[in-house]
Amino acid sequence: MELRQLAKNVYAILTELGDPRGDSNFGLIIGNNGVALIDADIRRWVETRRFIESVTEQPVRYLINTHDNFDHTSANTLLARQGAVIISSKACRSIMSMTGREEFKEKMSQDVKLWGKYEVAELSVPDLTTDGQLCLNLGESNLEISFLGHAHTPGDMVVYLPGEEILFAGDVLFNGCHPVTRSANTSNWVNVLAKLKQKSIKLTVPGHGDPSIGKSNLDNLQNYFEVFRARVGELKASGLSVEEVEESFALPEFESWGKKNWLPVSIKKIYSELV
Repeated sequence: MELRQLAKNVYAILTELGDPRGDSNFGLIIGNNGVALIDADIRRWVETRRFIESVTEQPVRYLINTHDNFDHTSANTLLARQGAVIISSKACRSIMSMTGREEFKEKMSQDVKLWGKYEVAELSVPDLTTDGQLCLNLGESNLEISFLGHAHTPGDMVVYLPGEEILFAGDVLFNGCHPVTRSANTSNWVNVLAKLKQKSIKLTVPGHGDPSIGKSNLDNLQNYFEVFRARVGELKASGLSVEEVEESFALPEFESWGKKNWLPVSIKKIYSELV
């Protein structure tokens, strides 16, 4: 893991793709009105806490869940114990309340050492939610926390710092790896990416993969979905079943991207979306 400074008091906590403990990225913004953390994974909390303590003595006052997945929310209870207010979209909180708590218990029970280390039996769900936009003022930095619609999950949120022109995109954005689409709406995902590209952006931080200058990551993923959807659509229109599409599907333009194990999931998802 790496702590990378992006601007004054703005950091990305980055994890190399393929880390067996999870490879999601997090954000850290320090203001004179408090500290905001964007996502946190209990499996990597020791390193995350060490990074935070290396740049500030302030406690984390706000924890923003960009969506409901375990690798972005599993440290919720640890931060809630310290008094952090947890923020998410309304849809994210609903998912966590219905299925996220059970998923959390199941995954924690699979790691006896992790369970014993933190003694966390329940997943804390968000305290503050929106189905639009929240503005969080930390003093030196303003955060625009926005729900733009169903993309990677029904409850995706992004965090934009207008003063620094930095976008923390959560799993709305994957860079250099095939995205996870099991809970996605790929058609609307393209629309969400197009909306984000309307912002003035100097740096983008994806949920997985390396940050990039400007909007190139957004362009790449939008192009990926447009090509993917068109290719599956052509094969489906020719009369092929989803199993036959899987056998003949190829995406040479993105051969260098990691996480190829997610391709079959995306083929099934997009096949089912296309009428």
